[in-house]
Amino acid sequence: MIDIDSNNNKQPLLYTEIQVLELPQHLKNEEQAVAQRAREERYLPHYKREVSKYYNEEWTMAENINKSFLLNLKAVTTDTTQVVNCKRLAIHSWAQVRQLDEDTKSYATKTLEIPQSIRHLETRESTSKREDFIPDFVETTIKQLFNWEACEQQPVTAPQEEEEEDGTVIMEEDIASQVDDDVGSSPPDNNRNNEKFQDGLVS
Repeated sequence: MIDIDSNNNKQPLLYTEIQVLELPQHLKNEEQAVAQRAREERYLPHYKREVSKYYNEEWTMAENINKSFLLNLKAVTTDTTQVVNCKRLAIHSWAQVRQLDEDTKSYATKTLEIPQSIRHLETRESTSKREDFIPDFVETTIKQLFNWEACEQQPVTAPQEEEEEDGTVIMEEDIASQVDDDVGSSPPDNNRNNEKFQDGLVS
């Protein structure tokens, strides 16, 4: 009873005609202000992360693994667990189409039998990301890997030993050098030998 009496004793709020006409505009302005604050709170951190900064005489940007090493890194498998939320499901179709495009390029590159050292030159370089390794390091590493693979494929044979009658041991390399010396020396003069043989018959 006390609450009902207190509510009944309250006087109603009175507005003038001008205030009533301005009320919808006031509500609209307030709604826009709330929406603007929510938008800033939602997008400002994302915008701050994307803005490049100048640090150590370079503009900061996302880094990407050099494409020369991607084929070797793909051979290494790891067990990972990925959490997918609703926002990522919205672009699932687009991501699958892009993955199919990358797979098609990979199969085409393998079919054309392009050397591994120049496969990274086919794809267009990204302007939004910087590669982790400089070109000089990539070139040196590729050369070392090529030499290492060539050494693995070439069989290595140990030099064989031969023993003469007097007990001296001659390596196979020494025999080859002796043969080269004999081949490089001047051949015997057959005409002079024939003349000596004929003189012996005449006498």
